[in-house]
Amino acid sequence: MAPTPKLLVVTDLDGTLLDHHSYSFQPAEPALARL
Repeated sequence: MAPTPKLLVVTDLDGTLLDHHSYSFQPAEPALARL
């Protein structure tokens, strides 16, 4: 049986990860990579 891939779902309910104009997550990318 093949191993089940790991999945992480991230939401931005409070608007801290996505830029409010471009919806870019680039500034938060280092923190997301550490997760």
